[in-house]
Amino acid sequence: MQALFVVGADRLRDIVITVAIKNYMGHGDNLFLHRAWRHNLATALWCEQLSDSCGVDRPAAYTAGILHDIGRIALLKLFPHEYSAFIDQALTGGLDQLEAERKLCDADHCQIGESLAQSWNFPTMLRDVIGNHHKEVTRETPRPRLLVQAACTAASVSGFHTVGPEPAWDPSRIDRLLPPGSSTSRLNYHEMLEAVALKLNQTECSLL
Repeated sequence: MQALFVVGADRLRDIVITVAIKNYMGHGDNLFLHRAWRHNLATALWCEQLSDSCGVDRPAAYTAGILHDIGRIALLKLFPHEYSAFIDQALTGGLDQLEAERKLCDADHCQIGESLAQSWNFPTMLRDVIGNHHKEVTRETPRPRLLVQAACTAASVSGFHTVGPEPAWDPSRIDRLLPPGSSTSRLNYHEMLEAVALKLNQTECSLL
């Protein structure tokens, strides 16, 4: 009750979810598990930065961002050596990422994540984000999924990627995923990047 009074319900939920995910992942030395953790956290923080542009509530945006790749985290926890080797080697070939995962595991990380989200009775919005965040963007794509796809891209191009070589910083890739009519011209991506990096560092230090 003291924590609820001091930080508020929304911030307390962010803290609980973040700590729970970090505790689930553990403190081992698996490089790809560490990268997956940082990518999810960076995506959540980018979701906060971009939430107004997508008309999504900030606490819901943070939750969607930090849980969007829960299927990949599950694979890394279940098959730490096999899936790490797969990420390190198999994705350098010509196969699509999800197709390659299906060849290895009979399911990709989106399908596995969606199954977990259903079994844990997550809200429909979270299930959609987790299960479909790699689908092509269309006019019918829900706003929360657009937000997570943009934030996931922003996390990857700002140095917090999980698989493959680090992509170059390119804010136009973020703009292309935000809803038509959003005020992207007024977004200061460099300020956002600094805010995300600072908060990510603070969060990691607080969890040591």
